[in-house]
Amino acid sequence: MTRRRLPGLGIVLLGFSLGAVAFLAGVWVGYVKPDYTLLDPLSEKAGLILKLPPALRPLGIFINNLLAATLTYVLTILLILPGLSVVGLNGYIVGTALKYAVDVKDLNLTVALLLIIPHGVLEIPAFLASVGFGMRCLIYCRGLRQTVENTLAMYAVTVPMLLAAAVIEIFITPAIAGVGGLGG
Repeated sequence: MTRRRLPGLGIVLLGFSLGAVAFLAGVWVGYVKPDYTLLDPLSEKAGLILKLPPALRPLGIFINNLLAATLTYVLTILLILPGLSVVGLNGYIVGTALKYAVDVKDLNLTVALLLIIPHGVLEIPAFLASVGFGMRCLIYCRGLRQTVENTLAMYAVTVPMLLAAAVIEIFITPAIAGVGGLGG
């Protein structure tokens, strides 16, 4: 008996694309009409992560992002729109953070982008993949076995990306942006 794989790579890519649109729309709205109060909880989380020993800081970021990606995946399975909303909200927060960096912290927009892009090239697609796999599960998963297989496939894609992004965020992104490292 051969095992049937879940179909739906096209659905994963559609979800990824819809997530990208939601994220980019969120970034634009966040930059044009920021709400700086949304950054307070992020500052608190960052403060907790910075209290960790330098070698454990990427693990703190990784765990936080893995939980957020899992939430995005589960919410997408429920009805698609909640997962897209989470991605759009993350985009809004990124846009708000960019605007804050430029207007309040007096950073050049290029430097502000350099604080996001190096690790964002892995982190953002991981969240978009969570939406895509969530859509595939919503449409194709029938029963526990298919749901588990889809979930494991989602983690096989997102975990390495989020882990690498966390290491880059702590040790490489600050150096590239020229703002000093967070690793020590």
